[in-house]
Amino acid sequence: MLDEPAAADTYFSFVYEGEDASVMGLGKAAFRDFATHLKTRKIASGINDRPGDAIAVFAYGYSQGGRFLRDFVYRGFNTGPDGQRVFDGMLVTAAGAGRGSFNHSYALPGQAGNSVLSAVRVVDLYPFADVPTPDIDGKGHAGLLDRAVQDNTVPKIMYIISSSGYWARIASLQQTTTDGKQQVALGADSRLYYFAGVPHALKFAGQFTQPGKEAAYPYNANVDLADGMNVQLENLRRWAVDKIAPPLTIAPVLGSSLVAATDLKFPAIPGIRVPTNPPPLWQLGMGRAYARKGIIAEPVHVGANYPLLVPAVDGDSNELGGWRGAMSSVPLGTYTAWNWKLQEFARFGFISGLNGAFIPFARTRDERLAAHDPRLSIEERYGNRECFMKLAAASIDDAIAKRFLLPIQREVILAKMGKTWDDVMKFDWYLGKRVAAAK
Repeated sequence: MLDEPAAADTYFSFVYEGEDASVMGLGKAAFRDFATHLKTRKIASGINDRPGDAIAVFAYGYSQGGRFLRDFVYRGFNTGPDGQRVFDGMLVTAAGAGRGSFNHSYALPGQAGNSVLSAVRVVDLYPFADVPTPDIDGKGHAGLLDRAVQDNTVPKIMYIISSSGYWARIASLQQTTTDGKQQVALGADSRLYYFAGVPHALKFAGQFTQPGKEAAYPYNANVDLADGMNVQLENLRRWAVDKIAPPLTIAPVLGSSLVAATDLKFPAIPGIRVPTNPPPLWQLGMGRAYARKGIIAEPVHVGANYPLLVPAVDGDSNELGGWRGAMSSVPLGTYTAWNWKLQEFARFGFISGLNGAFIPFARTRDERLAAHDPRLSIEERYGNRECFMKLAAASIDDAIAKRFLLPIQREVILAKMGKTWDDVMKFDWYLGKRVAAAK
């Protein structure tokens, strides 16, 4: 027990002796074996048996599921019992560069890392990049795909990353050395698509004019990533089955569009507080038995901070270096992955969880000047709804041509863009505060 109050910003470590640990990690084996079964099963035809008709098997994971897939490949589970490739393709979405607490003694599969206040967990662990890179202390040299490369069982992988991937899911470590100083290539059979301005978790989707009850600014309801997922699955299928290469990687580049948060040239929007860093990530030392047996040595050694980088922004405060879907390419405001809430935890590096913020543009030039907002107003950008809708249609058509949307989605997304215009223009929003009745 402490004899006196702790200083501010103090972490406590409680170590106790546990017992009756559950057997963990069997889900990976079951996942592997079921996928293998789809390829090797015998199907009764009534006359004789024939082999399974699965030409290819794909895995999809969002957030926790995506980190499960990264750990699955890292631990060698994409190699089947007979040495064959298990999954031919993987759509790893919103996982950033993390893995998870899935396969060790006293594992906590529900833990998601510092972005949601589960700090110092066995979640986001080295290695982060596809190819071998040294750990931050120079004592390791490994890559996420090492086992699969050795076994010749690397799947086609599409990494889909939202803005929150960089601000809450350590995504930059997938693209840089662990010291943040050098760009690192993806694996030969990997693509990375960063969807700019998209939050990890949508909240009050489509209701841009409603501020979050516990957040400083209205929630970000940018649905560009959700709209783009169907076509990515089709691109993955064509890549693995038809040998038609998907679009090239679209992601920020170190030194130009991938920068330290302290180097962001975020325009001075009155009343907006910009974070100076994503939630921190420390190197964790769990003892020699962890790697061999999955047993953590307590107390866990907390080492150096990994440098975490984020996308640079343009003059509207919207992010650079990524794919801009319909909402991001014809913006009606600034879309961020951060949003201040739970102020009592801000000093620990906690920002917003996974919701992000929407900071609308002023509707008119007069409103903008009165608010001292450096961003052009909606009126100055688009003139009227008709002009906005023409630009929205052009952005959708461009996305279809570049294989980031399906043609069948065109009219639905265009109608969604029109509703977004109507929602934003109903209210005089400035900095997430409703200050006037609808015009």
